[in-house]
Amino acid sequence: MKIGIAFSPADFSIMPDELGRAVEDRGFDILVATEHTHIPVEINSKMPTGRAAPPEHHRNLYHQNLWLSAAASATSKLIVGPGACMVAQHDPIDLAREIATMDRLSHGRVLFAIGYGWLEEEIADHGVDPRKRWGVAREKTLAIKEIWTAEIASFSGKYVNFVPSYFGPKVYQSPHPPVFIGAGATPLSLSHLVEFGDGWLMRYGVDVEALARMRQKAEEVGRDPGTIRLAAHRTAPTAENLEFQASQGLEFVTLTVEPTTRDEVLRKLDELVAVVQELRG
Repeated sequence: MKIGIAFSPADFSIMPDELGRAVEDRGFDILVATEHTHIPVEINSKMPTGRAAPPEHHRNLYHQNLWLSAAASATSKLIVGPGACMVAQHDPIDLAREIATMDRLSHGRVLFAIGYGWLEEEIADHGVDPRKRWGVAREKTLAIKEIWTAEIASFSGKYVNFVPSYFGPKVYQSPHPPVFIGAGATPLSLSHLVEFGDGWLMRYGVDVEALARMRQKAEEVGRDPGTIRLAAHRTAPTAENLEFQASQGLEFVTLTVEPTTRDEVLRKLDELVAVVQELRG
């Protein structure tokens, strides 16, 4: 099981090139970054975690994919990706191009985790009805995959439309970077997962009952559940928990490092190395 770092790329914390090298040099495999384009002053939405408001550092986040590109360019083995990308808020043509560019320049070291977002005020500012974000995200993701894989790509949907066109650059990986669905086990997210997801990025860790529902959903639509890759985002950093996640067949997990001072971030990475070494013996 690969082990990665989940980081919110705040502008007051460690720079991405140094963090990328630090993560890679310590033996971690993956670096993923949080996304918010902005934080409205007045918020009525509730976080999935139950918090009344997002952490203050979410007001100061770099552009997710530009930040990840800097980390990728400073490393040679580290896998990078959004954790997760709020696809509904993006132009799918631009986003497909961003990820393809990063994939090619990193020689295939990109994973693409998508999310649906919870901050309805932020989503609305991008011209998307928050109540329809699931359908918008689905179409945009399907359109992105079409752009990545078709020599001449076109799309005709309810929310996304473009005429047959040449799109470049194409992605480095074949057929494309893995698309992970970063969401809970809701009926819609499971429906999307078995339709077009390559993997499931579960929040915090394995829920055995949710896994059973996912497998049942896959079988209902004729998909082999074994083709769905499993991962856990921001799981608990204990050897006991990591051993359990590995026993459930997870491909990777991410551990949280908060954006603080440079020295504190590096110190936290060293603490996590000790946990991983305990797991790996």
